[in-house]
Amino acid sequence: FDAYNYQVRNHNKVPRFMNSYLRSNAVYVGEQQSGKSRFHIKVELKSIDLMNSVVTGFLQISGLTEDHSEIITCFKGEIINNPMNTYLWQDREKKSPNDYKVRNFSFITENKQWGSFIKNDFEHWKKLTGSSTLSDEQFQQRLERISRGEEDQQYLYMRWKEEFLLPDSRIKQISGASFEGFYYIVMNIGSEDHVNYSAPYVHSTTISPGSISGLYYHKSSEKFQSLSLRYVEDRGVSNTFQFY
Repeated sequence: FDAYNYQVRNHNKVPRFMNSYLRSNAVYVGEQQSGKSRFHIKVELKSIDLMNSVVTGFLQISGLTEDHSEIITCFKGEIINNPMNTYLWQDREKKSPNDYKVRNFSFITENKQWGSFIKNDFEHWKKLTGSSTLSDEQFQQRLERISRGEEDQQYLYMRWKEEFLLPDSRIKQISGASFEGFYYIVMNIGSEDHVNYSAPYVHSTTISPGSISGLYYHKSSEKFQSLSLRYVEDRGVSNTFQFY
């Protein structure tokens, strides 16, 4: 399939983005590891809003507590290197994503209530991008290139924040479980044609197309809890999202 295909319906509308891995109802399964403990994870994406750089979905974790064999939360994700920013806009009147007011998020966590800070963000992103040998200045420059779409075009960087429990959103706490932290996420959306093979950096782990790698962070939790997910093939035709 064409994993990275933009289309323009006419000169007055925003282009469509089509990708099998980044679509409503796409399902991923895998595990989260905390120390020697491993927990089964299932993620289902529910909505993709590229104009606002936001995704939403459900995250199900199994075996975390004895009293609750399965816990399901609804999460909201921030897309950092939005693929819309690298599209060659063909509208004669609106020639850049800024004209369409595409929302941009930074690699530095903007929501202070999430409890992160620059040093912590750098530590997590360095692990996920295989950049541990870079100085902070070099790494900052690399993140800027990724944000501009000059590197890592096949990887989508995000933050996922669990917001409430399902099916009863009124429940704020479960004994032995916490969803007050958030995930640093990298998703491989494919498209070998857009990979910059001359880039001198590689990811610290193998993240094949259709795979997600992440790290969970909360100031009171064990550091660098890893998340590894793989896409569940449904043999269907990928959905197309339209933004106006």
